Amino acid sequence: MKRILLFTATSGLLYLTLSSNSVGPAAMGLNATGSPGSGTSCGGCHGGGPGTTTAAVEIRKLSAGPNSPIVTQYMPDTNYIVKIVGNHATLTHFGFQLTALRSSNTNAGTFSNLSGSVHSSTVGGKLIVEHAAQIAKTNNQYEATFNWKAPAAGTGTVTFYGIINAVDNNSQVGGDKPSSPFTKALTETTPASVGQFSADVKIVSYPNPVTDKLNISIENAESGAYTIRAFDRNGKILATHAANVEKKYNTTINTGTWASGIYHIKIAKGSLSQTITVTK
Repeated sequence: MKRILLFTATSGLLYLTLSSNSVGPAAMGLNATGSPGSGTSCGGCHGGGPGTTTAAVEIRKLSAGPNSPIVTQYMPDTNYIVKIVGNHATLTHFGFQLTALRSSNTNAGTFSNLSGSVHSSTVGGKLIVEHAAQIAKTNNQYEATFNWKAPAAGTGTVTFYGIINAVDNNSQVGGDKPSSPFTKALTETTPASVGQFSADVKIVSYPNPVTDKLNISIENAESGAYTIRAFDRNGKILATHAANVEKKYNTTINTGTWASGIYHIKIAKGSLSQTITVTK
């Protein structure tokens, strides 16, 4: 049975790096993800030296399954599978840390479905997912899988920051091999309808940024009944217009009561739609 000895800050830090650590460094206040302001790294205590351990993160849409294509964009409020992967030629176990941040260096989304060997902790306001105990290789590589729910619309690009530490399973730090920190950026996209308008259709909103009135102009569109809806970043409908379009159409949405922020305007006709983003 392990004993935790925390005589000084230095001895506490050293203990956190042992491969048998059962709590993970974030649980003890350490962020080694390589994210802005992380302040430490696995290589600060693990003595084997970086450069021989590979590390990356793969993100897939949960509804598409674990073998679906890796995504480079995310849809707001959508669930994804996050898979930490890496390897070292000889070391059989590993630990890791991962965080997801928006451009303002604040948390983006939430994590769930954490296994017994993976948990989350908050360090300096940043939510970090990490090992709760050393993890053995799976399929001859390092693997840790959990879920991530993307943040609300209007968040913008989300960047994942992480690191893997390969360990030799002997409760010592000298033979361990931390990877270099890695990053993966996902840009935000809006959910697609069954189809989108042809490239000939011109939809313009102005002014953008808007103050009190937002003008919507539709040109070269197929004649028929259209619906124009305005949504806030949480998906709440703020305005709805029914439009009878004859090739060209103009309307105005009153935005005087809207708070400052990012909004989405969706123009739809049957199964076709197009969404534009405006700022107030």
